[in-house]
Amino acid sequence: MWLVAVLLQLPLLAGWHKALGVTAPAGGVVVGAVVATVADVTVWLWDGAASLTPLAAVVGATFLLGAVHQLARRDDRSGLTASLAATIALGVLVASLAVWPLLVRLPDGEAVTSVAGVSVAVASLARLVRALPVAAVMVVGLGLMSGLVLGGLLDGVTVTSGAAIGVVVSLPVLVADLLDRRDPRLTLNAWPAAAVWPFALAAPLAYLVARIAAP
Repeated sequence: MWLVAVLLQLPLLAGWHKALGVTAPAGGVVVGAVVATVADVTVWLWDGAASLTPLAAVVGATFLLGAVHQLARRDDRSGLTASLAATIALGVLVASLAVWPLLVRLPDGEAVTSVAGVSVAVASLARLVRALPVAAVMVVGLGLMSGLVLGGLLDGVTVTSGAAIGVVVSLPVLVADLLDRRDPRLTLNAWPAAAVWPFALAAPLAYLVARIAAP
């Protein structure tokens, strides 16, 4: 899962700033790469129970690094707000991808990770359907169905918790689908970053559901 997280971070680093069309993208990419590296190494070295505490510190540092990047710019600092927002968002997303290896360390973490990963992947298939309002319903519906099925098949996850995980991890996909429809050109320019970022937010959401559902 650590390797999967690293592979998913790469398209975000390569395409996030370009997709948003912000100025001074190189510095923002460097900040994102630093945050991703620190988050990955932190998870790799963390030998305690599964916890978001170490990554919370990394996310907090993202705001500081984003501000330093803007201060270090030597251009006219045009689009400063958009550049800062894009850099901070990138840092949060790449750090969130590092939560996937942490999911495995939860009690019954392999089952939780399987449900979350399959559900967000299945829900993402609905983004290929362009008819409204069918696709929006399909996103959550596919997430729910995959969670229900896997919750009944896998040991360590109940049908109820599986369904909850499936629905929750499909919500970022739903937001991505709505953004697709609002401006299809943005999604086209952002590919494959636009396909990856829902997987980033799905990891901490699945973590929270698993923690709440734990006996």
